[in-house]
Amino acid sequence: MRISDIFSMAIRNMFKRKLRTFLTITGVIIGATAIVVMMSLGIAVNMNFDEQIEAMGHRALRFDIYQNWQPQPGEIATLNDDIVNRINAIPGVVVATPIVHTQLTILSGRYLGNISITGMKPEALEAFGFAVQQGRGLDNSDEWQIVFGSNVSQQFRDPRNQNMNNMLMMGRMPGAPETNVDLLSLPLRASYRWDFGQPAPPGGTPTGQGGAIRPYIVDGRGILAVGDDWETQSSSFMPLAQVQRIIEDRERWEESQGWGGGGGSFMMDQDGNVFSQPEGYTQIRGLVDHPNNIQSVIAALLDMGLAESHIWNEASLVNSQRETSAMLRMLLTVIGVVVLIVAAIGIMNTMVMSIYERTKEIGVMKVIGASVRDIRRLFLLEASLIGAVGGILGLGLSWLVSYGLNNITNVTFFQTQQMWWMPVQEGSGLVSFIPMWLYILAFGFSAIIGLTSGFLPALRATRISALAAIRTE
Repeated sequence: MRISDIFSMAIRNMFKRKLRTFLTITGVIIGATAIVVMMSLGIAVNMNFDEQIEAMGHRALRFDIYQNWQPQPGEIATLNDDIVNRINAIPGVVVATPIVHTQLTILSGRYLGNISITGMKPEALEAFGFAVQQGRGLDNSDEWQIVFGSNVSQQFRDPRNQNMNNMLMMGRMPGAPETNVDLLSLPLRASYRWDFGQPAPPGGTPTGQGGAIRPYIVDGRGILAVGDDWETQSSSFMPLAQVQRIIEDRERWEESQGWGGGGGSFMMDQDGNVFSQPEGYTQIRGLVDHPNNIQSVIAALLDMGLAESHIWNEASLVNSQRETSAMLRMLLTVIGVVVLIVAAIGIMNTMVMSIYERTKEIGVMKVIGASVRDIRRLFLLEASLIGAVGGILGLGLSWLVSYGLNNITNVTFFQTQQMWWMPVQEGSGLVSFIPMWLYILAFGFSAIIGLTSGFLPALRATRISALAAIRTE
């Protein structure tokens, strides 16, 4: 028999039993739709996670280690220069630097500002991706230089303008007058207190009990470009050694005033027990050379004895969310596969019933010269057609479900001003995304399911005796 004859016979046989064929195909449609939709949800979630990590930029490659106030046995208790050097030696780490924070009151011309200062190694500023839009960044030759955040100029006020003073205390309000502060050209005086004495060279010290504080003389070196985090906008950066000097000067002054000082800080645990704050740095920040190395670097940090709860990396948080969602997506995909397997059983049942009903027809085909091969082809083709038709309709239904999910959740499914048939670009923040390879995979899987389900019934049909089949009523 010719292939065209076998194909036409298969189509006619499917239409002879319309209801049974329809129900069988419906099972395949539901199974194919379930698999495609579940996988599309997972693909969209992964795309969104990838977008989050990409949007983080250098933040995705940074990790922060914080002081462990109450270390457990075997955990590192103090963050010091030795720990920093060990971290820098870890493969994949570009740079690691202590981070210290303080506050400085800075006077530029007639403008005064209370500024957050972050101290770090000068070479780390550029490595961490803090781009400079004016002036330049810090280098190892800098001492009393400062790089300002993009919005720091708005933290300055004119002390003679009481309205601006009130706005500064409450936070800058909309419509507040902009300051015309010059942070890069004019010499800047800085103090860790509000009261200023006479200008002095860098490294000024307290004048004594109750005396005024001599200010530091610092130079503005640059202003950072607008970033997407608090530090690049509202903090300013100085070399680590100078910020440590400022903190030490402040502590000595506080001690001279009878306020404690000298690093004698205390902490209180959740049970109300007071314990001394350990010496050393409160924070170390590092940078990894590639996102794929984040987990290996964190594993090395844990091997060093650092507490996992005191290591922070934004990309790791996103990846942990990705792993959690992957488990749920896997469960949903398995459910879809089960549905499709049930549909395969339905195809097999349909074909077996068809053989029982068409036993005499099979016998007649053998008598008039149809070969065993032709009969096997016929039943395999019918089963494959059921799977293929169900797969095609399932893909169409999957597209509609995906479209509905993206629009019902008010997420843009198509790019602005795109026609409905145009492909969706990745990075759209979708709930569901079906790439072309998933369409091809789902269609092929449905067709294979149909072909496989028809194999045993086709084998049974070829084994029917021609004479016994003809005598069958």
